[in-house]
Order: sequence, then structure tokens, then C-alpha cells
Amino acid sequence: MAIIAVIWRDCTPLFWKAVRILEIPAFVLVFDIFHTNHPDFEHEHWRMLAIERREYILNRLRKEGRVQVRELSQELGVSHMTIHRDLDYLSTQDDRVKKVFGGAIMERPYPPEVGKCAMCGKPVPTRTAISLQTFSGERLEACCAHCGLLLLETRDDIVSGMATDYILERVVNLKAAVFLIESDVVVCCSPSVLCFGDEEHARRFQQGFGGEIADLDEAKKQVVFHMTLS
Repeated sequence: MAIIAVIWRDCTPLFWKAVRILEIPAFVLVFDIFHTNHPDFEHEHWRMLAIERREYILNRLRKEGRVQVRELSQELGVSHMTIHRDLDYLSTQDDRVKKVFGGAIMERPYPPEVGKCAMCGKPVPTRTAISLQTFSGERLEACCAHCGLLLLETRDDIVSGMATDYILERVVNLKAAVFLIESDVVVCCSPSVLCFGDEEHARRFQQGFGGEIADLDEAKKQVVFHMTLS
């Protein structure tokens, strides 16, 4: 009896050790998948993993606006070169994705869908909804104050906005709203940002769940700071 095996390069020493112990003849084809660049050479299973990996990267770009190769490599457990190839592919498929030094950015937001957040694409819950109006009359929805503040930062055509009071669920002017940042209550995106119609309600909520109270300008600075890659 003989063994015919197809193995990855990194597993070769372990394979031959097992063969010597078992004293079985073996013929081995060493397959180095990490150094195979031609797409036709990929097994379908690895193509599916690539699809999932690229969808993950694209979702990160939609939500955060930028990604870093180093962080993605650690999160997904693949090499830097694999991430670079993924970013190359995404940039050829979507002209919003642009490669930059060390990663990639999303040059402009995706067109908003009705009932979906214009920043991250999540459904928009009534209790945390943010509504923004542009110069052209376009209405943008955000799933929470976190995404609403990021939209204010990334777009220069927003002229007004309305927010939802987290406790009373009533609509308040975004400019006059009070924000509670990084409380223990995370209802949507992170870092958590909750919106209140007046400071008294915000401070009462803060006593029970922590966080930092801020006005519109300070809240926007805090969210942008937390989302910026250093």
C-alpha cells in the first residue's frame, strides 16, 4: 500500500515524519497555495473564502470609510499580500474603493436605500433614527447618532438634521440635541452614541449607564477621533 498526498508546503515535515513512523511508501505533491496567484489555480473552497473575505472588507469600508492592510491581515488570519490582492480586486469592481498607502478608502458613500442607513447600510430603527437633509433636497437616514455624526463629517452638502430622543422617542433638532458617548448601552454601532432632547435626561441616564455628555460639535469630534486609524 502507498499513500499519494497533496499537502501544503508548511505541512511537509510533519507528513514525512508520520510516513517514517508508519513505514508506508508515499508520493507527495507539495502545494503552496499562498504563492499561487493565478485565479484558475484556486480551489472553489478558497474562492468562496475569498468572496466572504472581500465582502467583510467592503462592509468595513462602507461603515468606517477606510481600512488598513495590517489590521485586516490580523483579523482575517491571512498574509498582507492576500489583503493587497483583495483590495486590488475590490478597487477594480467598485470605483468608490481607492487603494492608498497601507490600505484603502471609500471615496464617497453608497447611494442610500429607503429604510437603510446611508453610512453603514443597516436597517434604521425608529428609536435611534437620524434624518439629514442635503442642499439638493435629498433625505439621508442614519441608523443611530454614531452614523449620523459620521455622515455630517464626510459630506459637505448637509443643511439640516433631526434626531430621535432615546428616552421619549420624539423628534428633536439635531443642532440642539445632547449626546451621550460610550455609555454601557450599545444599541447599534460602536462607539455607542445616544441622543437626548435635553441635558437633564442625558445626565440622569449617564448616572446609571456612564458615558460622556457632549453637544453636536464635540460629539462629532469624539466619534471621528474613535474611528480614525492612527
